[in-house]
Amino acid sequence: MKIIKAVLLGLFFLVVVIIQLSFIKQLPFGLVYLELALLVLVFFLIIYGLKLTLPWIVVVGLVLDVFNFSSFGLNLICLILTFVLLNLFLINILTANSLYTYIVLVSLGIIFSILIKLFIFQLIFNSGLDNLINFNFWLSLLKSLIVNLSLTIVSFYILSSLNYKLKPAFLARRK
Repeated sequence: MKIIKAVLLGLFFLVVVIIQLSFIKQLPFGLVYLELALLVLVFFLIIYGLKLTLPWIVVVGLVLDVFNFSSFGLNLICLILTFVLLNLFLINILTANSLYTYIVLVSLGIIFSILIKLFIFQLIFNSGLDNLINFNFWLSLLKSLIVNLSLTIVSFYILSSLNYKLKPAFLARRK
Protein backbone atom coordinates (compact mmCIF):
# COMPACT_ATOMS: atom_id res chain seq x y z
CA MET A 1 0.00 0.00 0.00
CA LYS A 2 2.85 2.38 0.83
CA ILE A 3 4.51 1.67 -2.51
CA ILE A 4 1.31 2.46 -4.40
CA LYS A 5 0.90 5.70 -2.43
CA ALA A 6 4.53 6.66 -3.13
CA VAL A 7 4.16 5.93 -6.84
CA LEU A 8 0.95 7.95 -7.04
CA LEU A 9 2.56 10.88 -5.19
CA GLY A 10 5.57 10.65 -7.50
CA LEU A 11 3.31 10.78 -10.54
CA PHE A 12 1.39 13.68 -8.99
CA PHE A 13 4.59 15.69 -8.49
CA LEU A 14 5.79 14.80 -11.97
CA VAL A 15 2.53 16.13 -13.41
CA VAL A 16 2.85 19.29 -11.29
CA VAL A 17 6.38 19.92 -12.61
CA ILE A 18 5.35 19.21 -16.20
CA ILE A 19 2.44 21.64 -15.86
CA GLN A 20 4.84 24.17 -14.32
CA LEU A 21 7.39 23.90 -17.10
CA SER A 22 5.21 23.39 -20.17
CA PHE A 23 1.85 24.99 -19.54
CA ILE A 24 2.27 27.76 -16.97
CA LYS A 25 5.30 29.31 -18.67
CA GLN A 26 3.12 29.88 -21.76
CA LEU A 27 0.21 31.60 -20.02
CA PRO A 28 -0.62 35.24 -20.76
CA PHE A 29 -0.53 38.24 -18.44
CA GLY A 30 1.09 37.73 -15.04
CA LEU A 31 0.16 34.07 -14.77
CA VAL A 32 3.62 33.18 -16.04
CA TYR A 33 4.89 34.01 -12.54
CA LEU A 34 2.92 31.16 -10.98
CA GLU A 35 5.11 28.75 -8.98
CA LEU A 36 2.84 25.71 -8.80
CA ALA A 37 5.52 23.30 -7.57
CA LEU A 38 6.43 25.63 -4.71
CA LEU A 39 2.79 26.04 -3.70
CA VAL A 40 2.19 22.30 -3.62
CA LEU A 41 5.39 21.62 -1.70
CA VAL A 42 4.55 24.32 0.88
CA PHE A 43 1.16 22.69 1.36
CA PHE A 44 2.87 19.33 1.92
CA LEU A 45 5.33 20.95 4.35
CA ILE A 46 2.49 22.36 6.45
CA ILE A 47 0.50 19.12 6.50
CA TYR A 48 3.24 16.47 6.68
CA GLY A 49 6.37 18.25 7.94
CA LEU A 50 9.86 18.41 6.48
CA LYS A 51 10.74 14.75 7.04
CA LEU A 52 7.99 13.46 4.73
CA THR A 53 8.21 16.39 2.31
CA LEU A 54 11.97 16.26 1.77
CA PRO A 55 11.97 13.29 -0.65
CA TRP A 56 9.40 15.10 -2.82
CA ILE A 57 11.47 18.29 -2.69
CA VAL A 58 14.40 16.28 -4.05
CA VAL A 59 12.23 14.68 -6.77
CA VAL A 60 10.80 18.06 -7.86
CA GLY A 61 14.25 19.68 -7.77
CA LEU A 62 15.80 16.94 -9.89
CA VAL A 63 12.98 16.99 -12.44
CA LEU A 64 13.20 20.79 -12.65
CA ASP A 65 16.96 20.50 -13.14
CA VAL A 66 16.59 17.94 -15.92
CA PHE A 67 14.17 20.09 -17.92
CA ASN A 68 15.58 23.52 -17.10
CA PHE A 69 18.41 25.21 -18.93
CA SER A 70 20.17 26.61 -15.87
CA SER A 71 23.07 24.92 -14.11
CA PHE A 72 22.28 21.35 -13.11
CA GLY A 73 21.59 21.15 -9.40
CA LEU A 74 20.59 24.79 -9.04
CA ASN A 75 16.89 24.08 -8.55
CA LEU A 76 17.58 21.17 -6.21
CA ILE A 77 19.92 23.19 -3.98
CA CYS A 78 17.58 26.15 -4.08
CA LEU A 79 14.52 24.08 -3.12
CA ILE A 80 16.30 22.24 -0.30
CA LEU A 81 17.69 25.45 1.21
CA THR A 82 14.37 27.23 0.79
CA PHE A 83 12.41 24.49 2.51
CA VAL A 84 14.89 24.12 5.35
CA LEU A 85 14.44 27.85 6.01
CA LEU A 86 10.66 27.58 5.65
CA ASN A 87 10.60 24.67 8.09
CA LEU A 88 12.55 26.75 10.62
CA PHE A 89 9.93 29.49 10.28
CA LEU A 90 7.10 26.97 10.53
CA ILE A 91 8.44 25.31 13.66
CA ASN A 92 9.78 28.33 15.55
CA ILE A 93 7.59 31.27 14.56
CA LEU A 94 4.37 30.31 12.81
CA THR A 95 1.39 28.27 13.84
CA ALA A 96 0.46 25.23 11.83
CA ASN A 97 -2.32 24.58 9.36
CA SER A 98 -3.79 28.07 8.97
CA LEU A 99 -4.33 30.34 6.00
CA TYR A 100 -1.94 32.90 7.44
CA THR A 101 0.78 30.30 7.80
CA TYR A 102 0.30 29.22 4.20
CA ILE A 103 0.41 32.83 2.96
CA VAL A 104 3.55 33.66 4.94
CA LEU A 105 5.33 30.47 3.91
CA VAL A 106 4.49 30.90 0.22
CA SER A 107 5.67 34.53 0.34
CA LEU A 108 8.89 33.62 2.12
CA GLY A 109 9.39 30.63 -0.17
CA ILE A 110 9.23 32.79 -3.27
CA ILE A 111 11.54 35.41 -1.78
CA PHE A 112 14.01 32.85 -0.41
CA SER A 113 14.16 30.85 -3.65
CA ILE A 114 14.82 33.95 -5.74
CA LEU A 115 17.45 35.31 -3.36
CA ILE A 116 19.17 31.92 -3.07
CA LYS A 117 19.28 31.62 -6.88
CA LEU A 118 20.76 35.13 -7.11
CA PHE A 119 23.36 34.27 -4.48
CA ILE A 120 24.31 31.03 -6.28
CA PHE A 121 24.56 32.88 -9.60
CA GLN A 122 26.81 35.41 -7.88
CA LEU A 123 29.06 32.63 -6.59
CA ILE A 124 29.23 30.73 -9.89
CA PHE A 125 29.03 33.40 -12.58
CA ASN A 126 29.87 36.55 -10.58
CA SER A 127 26.64 38.12 -11.79
CA GLY A 128 23.47 37.82 -9.82
CA LEU A 129 23.38 40.43 -7.13
CA ASP A 130 23.35 43.16 -9.78
CA ASN A 131 19.62 42.42 -10.15
CA LEU A 132 18.92 43.72 -6.66
CA ILE A 133 19.26 47.31 -7.88
CA ASN A 134 17.13 46.69 -10.97
CA PHE A 135 13.54 48.01 -10.83
CA ASN A 136 12.26 45.25 -13.15
CA PHE A 137 13.54 42.61 -10.70
CA TRP A 138 11.46 44.08 -7.88
CA LEU A 139 8.45 44.49 -10.17
CA SER A 140 8.60 40.84 -11.26
CA LEU A 141 8.98 39.79 -7.60
CA LEU A 142 5.86 41.78 -6.74
CA LYS A 143 3.93 40.23 -9.65
CA SER A 144 5.06 36.79 -8.57
CA LEU A 145 3.91 37.40 -5.01
CA ILE A 146 0.50 38.70 -6.13
CA VAL A 147 -0.18 35.82 -8.53
CA ASN A 148 1.02 33.13 -6.13
CA LEU A 149 -0.75 34.54 -3.09
CA SER A 150 -4.00 34.80 -5.04
CA LEU A 151 -3.78 31.13 -5.95
CA THR A 152 -2.70 30.34 -2.39
CA ILE A 153 -5.88 31.81 -0.92
CA VAL A 154 -8.15 30.10 -3.43
CA SER A 155 -6.41 26.73 -3.11
CA PHE A 156 -6.37 26.91 0.68
CA TYR A 157 -10.13 27.28 0.90
CA ILE A 158 -10.69 24.52 -1.63
CA LEU A 159 -8.31 22.19 0.19
CA SER A 160 -9.62 23.10 3.64
CA SER A 161 -13.05 21.89 2.60
CA LEU A 162 -11.45 18.54 1.73
CA ASN A 163 -8.99 18.26 4.65
CA TYR A 164 -9.94 18.76 8.30
CA LYS A 165 -6.32 19.56 9.29
CA LEU A 166 -6.50 23.06 7.80
CA LYS A 167 -7.93 25.97 9.79
CA PRO A 168 -8.64 29.53 8.55
CA ALA A 169 -7.01 31.37 11.48
CA PHE A 170 -4.01 31.27 13.81
CA LEU A 171 -4.01 28.36 16.21
CA ALA A 172 -1.89 27.20 19.13
CA ARG A 173 1.76 26.45 18.45
CA ARG A 174 2.95 23.00 17.42
CA LYS A 175 4.74 20.97 20.08
